[in-house]
Amino acid sequence: MADVFVYGTLKKGQPNYFRMKNTANGQADFLANARTVEPYPLVIATEYNIPFLLNVPGTGHHVYGEIYRVDQKMLEFLDKFEECPKWYQRIKIKLEVQDRDGEGENIVETDVSLSVYSVLWFNMALVFMYGTLKKGQPNYFRIEDAANGQAEFLARARTVEKYPLVIGSEYNIPFLLNVPGTGQRVYGEIYRVDQKMQKFLDKFEGCPEWYKRIKVKLEVLVVDGEGESTLKPGSIEEIDVYVKTTHEQDWLQKPTYENYDTNGDHGLKYKEPV
Repeated sequence: MADVFVYGTLKKGQPNYFRMKNTANGQADFLANARTVEPYPLVIATEYNIPFLLNVPGTGHHVYGEIYRVDQKMLEFLDKFEECPKWYQRIKIKLEVQDRDGEGENIVETDVSLSVYSVLWFNMALVFMYGTLKKGQPNYFRIEDAANGQAEFLARARTVEKYPLVIGSEYNIPFLLNVPGTGQRVYGEIYRVDQKMQKFLDKFEGCPEWYKRIKVKLEVLVVDGEGESTLKPGSIEEIDVYVKTTHEQDWLQKPTYENYDTNGDHGLKYKEPV
């Protein structure tokens, strides 16, 4: 069993409380009302008006909620419902118990550390990959490496405007030149990344010296997963893209590509820079 603090739609009288009472999801026993010892920002956001507890202790308010003792099945259900660890993370925080329900083993001590779901989504960004970081390409392993941060594939997409995607340098690197209106509509992949991964990508791309990260309009083509966190096919989104800050003049005379593949018939296989 584990003790979990709920502060939003899973509380009594709120829209998702029925999920706590559904024994098909597992067992959840109400223990006590409580509030956080430290202030946290509890905000309402997105088009769905979702309550998010942001992991920024020391700001906001002492947040009130309810403590439940849940079995392993319910804990696994809650992790899935909260899309943990993709959208939320479950961390330990201190709570001040306001009142208790039950006796004996059900009594929860004041200032006990309990699990709380706090949102990661607000600290994450969307990034469009069009070159060696895509699936099946030479640097995709860097996206999968948890040591670099978290990256979740969301959808395939293509640029709304044309851009010149060329292969240049002695290492045959794919460069997206910041010259909208020329070239082709470029295909790639959208990822949701955390701050650690974004910092890694900035360093990997040599941003802002070699590349700069700008917002580009993308047409979403195929999405991955289901639910509120996914993009919608056909929607137009402004998403971060790494574009080349400077380029040789003759690069604009190079062949352009709509879908980069290191093993393409161009014969310009990517070489790892040394």
